Amino acid sequence: RQKLRAEVFFFQAEDGIRDYKVTGVQTCALPIYLAANMWTNPGEIAGNGIDDDNNGFIDDSHGWDFASNDNDPMDLNGHGTHVAGTIAAANNGSGQTGVAYGARIMPVRVLDAAGRGTYAAIANGVRYATANGARVINLSLGGGTGSPDLQLAIQEAAARGVVVVMAAGNDGAATVGYPAAYATTVGLAAGAVDINGTLASFSNRAGSTPLDYVTAPGVNVYSTLPGNAYGYLSGTSMATPHLAGLAALILSYRPALTAAQVEALLTASASHGSGVFTA
Repeated sequence: RQKLRAEVFFFQAEDGIRDYKVTGVQTCALPIYLAANMWTNPGEIAGNGIDDDNNGFIDDSHGWDFASNDNDPMDLNGHGTHVAGTIAAANNGSGQTGVAYGARIMPVRVLDAAGRGTYAAIANGVRYATANGARVINLSLGGGTGSPDLQLAIQEAAARGVVVVMAAGNDGAATVGYPAAYATTVGLAAGAVDINGTLASFSNRAGSTPLDYVTAPGVNVYSTLPGNAYGYLSGTSMATPHLAGLAALILSYRPALTAAQVEALLTASASHGSGVFTA
């Protein structure tokens, strides 16, 4: 199993700001600041042992775990919770608020507790999210080699209007890793900058091949952690959800936009400094 580093979460854009007074926070097994925004599968009856919506997944009321092949996709590492909080932590006056705090979180776990997994699991996760109505896919993960199946899954998602944002990688390399390298034709690659807008030393660069590459805050980012806690993490994984959150906000305002149109808005409106585009 390849070390892919990170977690994957999918998001549905919402019109306006939703009511955060929901029930089932304890049974959801999510931190309270994320449980309020958790996606619920409208076609599934929780806990009845039946695939009510006939999508091939039994009791996938709140997403699916493709690492363990079960219906409990909760974060076992902490990285995914941090990423999710940057996008959609509740605006409750405590801790940190997500960029798109009205977005729904569709948890889809594709890596194990050590951050390892397969491209097949990631591709299956992308297809699951696409089929269940996600409008933004955040891929805060990466590897050194590509996967034709994952590339195809991302292309299929984009064709159905899904914006896919992918971490550039943390090797300080001259080019992005995978799947961010697919941003030559589909999706966005996310690099990391610090509080001064300077490209982080660890952030992979865009390289010489044209691709949609935008940077966002990725150094000492404060966000949610398991156990109703908060903390700081750094990496292009932390930059990626800032862009995913912006994409969700754009779609909440203009839901008819295609994925390519959203990506064009993000790249065209980013400031250009120090050789990088910054959202």
